[in-house]
Amino acid sequence: MALVVGSIEPLYGYIGISKSYFGKSSSELESIIGYNTGALAKGYWFARLVEPINPGEFEFRGYTTFPGGIPDGKSATTHDALKSRLSGNAIDKASWQKMLLNAVERLNRKGADQVCKVIPIEKPKGYPVGDGIAQYEILPAFPKKFRIEAEVTGNGRVYRRPDDSIYVA
Repeated sequence: MALVVGSIEPLYGYIGISKSYFGKSSSELESIIGYNTGALAKGYWFARLVEPINPGEFEFRGYTTFPGGIPDGKSATTHDALKSRLSGNAIDKASWQKMLLNAVERLNRKGADQVCKVIPIEKPKGYPVGDGIAQYEILPAFPKKFRIEAEVTGNGRVYRRPDDSIYVA
């Protein structure tokens, strides 16, 4: 997939919060996100969300220590485990709804807390356990618009200026 800096693209899949990615080298990002070693060696695009995420359009995937959103030794994703645990009665259902609404508020923040996506130029060969930052998944049925902010190659790192613009150094 060839992307162009400045373009708006409909994307889905795993996302994170940009402040967890700023200033990190490609190898640090591989470790944080849970990509195989060398997955970002050819570079990546850095994209930020530009339209709201709504309840039902994403799922909780716990932390990057859970490849595929499935905690080690479990069979259900974090989202499914939380939902089944909070579906027994009206109070629990209200807790589930509150959790979803809180997540929606977090996922729609701007600035350093804005949702972002790292898109490897070359598809990773594996997804080992990451270093444990929060991860969510935008469901394929609900792609969201992202602005391609930067193409990062070599030893480049993504940074955020006080005016919220992105640069690579």
